[in-house]
Amino acid sequence: AGHHVFDCPFLGKRPPAEDRSSTQAQKRVKMSGGKSTKAAEKSNYANESDDSAYVILQMKMPVADKAHYNWYLDPGASSHISNQLTDFMEFTPLSARIRVGGKNSLSVEGIGTVVKELETTGGRCSLTLRGVRYAPELQCSLYSVRPISA
Repeated sequence: AGHHVFDCPFLGKRPPAEDRSSTQAQKRVKMSGGKSTKAAEKSNYANESDDSAYVILQMKMPVADKAHYNWYLDPGASSHISNQLTDFMEFTPLSARIRVGGKNSLSVEGIGTVVKELETTGGRCSLTLRGVRYAPELQCSLYSVRPISA
């Protein structure tokens, strides 16, 4: 409690059970339907893990919401992909699929041109991206590093 994930002393380990009070152990036995203390501790540990996963998921949701509207550099992407139809200055509908993350695939509903305003150390500039795929299922939009540097 009260620390970042990367500072967690229990990262990848099970937290110690020695500091738990005997009343918690008794509650575990009651909750486990009379199972032994060891069995009850194991079942309680699973519940604690589920609770932790839920808390992490809850913390992650606002981040995911923000990511949905942002663009990220992706050296593995073979083309630029936007999840926002409003990004497109020119748009041609089409029906295709693109492969992402190994065997997974996403539906592509169109292709077009996107103009993005960028803030640089030298000031603002416009970046025109052509051949951008529109994939509304994608969690965020991706700049493909390959076409930018080619």
